[in-house]
Amino acid sequence: MENIPFLQDKTGDPLIDGLYVFTNPTQKRAVISKEKVIANVGQFASFGLRTLVEGVRLLKPGEWTSLQTELNEVRSLMENRTAALSKVYKKIERDLMLIGCTGVEDRLQDGVPETLTALREAGIQQKL
Repeated sequence: MENIPFLQDKTGDPLIDGLYVFTNPTQKRAVISKEKVIANVGQFASFGLRTLVEGVRLLKPGEWTSLQTELNEVRSLMENRTAALSKVYKKIERDLMLIGCTGVEDRLQDGVPETLTALREAGIQQKL
């Protein structure tokens, strides 16, 4: 069996322009409507859940190697690294075929609220 490289990605926003495609590329038909995904994400969020939208993209032979090389080069830049990384990420994170959306309850672990209170009372600032 042949190894086919693929990219799997998840984000909290299904509307990021160009990130997700809502059609099956081999069958050229809608897999799910964008409106249905937006409705599901909205419903999950209304229950207080942390939402994630997930997708995949099959990579062409050599595509990942090329992207990885470019990414490594950009990571070593001393100037304009953030902007350059953003450009490479846009090349990587595009045209993902939607595979689902999830809603996850995201509770703090036991003792975290008390620890945060103790840190605050000690004058230590924290950001979550």
